[in-house]
Amino acid sequence: MYKKFFLILLFAGFFVSCNIGNFEANDVSDVKEVETKAYDTTGYTLIWSDEFDGTALNTSKWVYDIGAGGWGNNELQYYTSRTQNVTVSSGTLKIISLKENYSGAAYTSGRIKTKGKFSFQYGKIVARIRLSSGNRQGIWPA
Repeated sequence: MYKKFFLILLFAGFFVSCNIGNFEANDVSDVKEVETKAYDTTGYTLIWSDEFDGTALNTSKWVYDIGAGGWGNNELQYYTSRTQNVTVSSGTLKIISLKENYSGAAYTSGRIKTKGKFSFQYGKIVARIRLSSGNRQGIWPA
């Protein structure tokens, strides 16, 4: 149970870009080039990956969690499958939170998971993640 929850948090939470105001999906003004090194994969076998090389979320690998159920920790946003909140382009997944009134919630965001598509018991997860910086209300969805 905790592993599935962790996987949801990893892929939904860490790919999140938070903003209280209006957000330009293509805004890269705060992106800084960072030197990265190749990850040592000795002793590991790749069993699942998503390089986000299409133009939409690959629904054979991912499932949208939609709604505003509070999700056990009083979250205030409504999760959607709209392209304003979840978009794929140029090899990246963008999960975007927006301040907007939507179905009774003050914010929207995206929430995806692999439940029913993929699971594993042991292993290592490697991801390239960029979180927004600046004067924002945190790293999680609004």
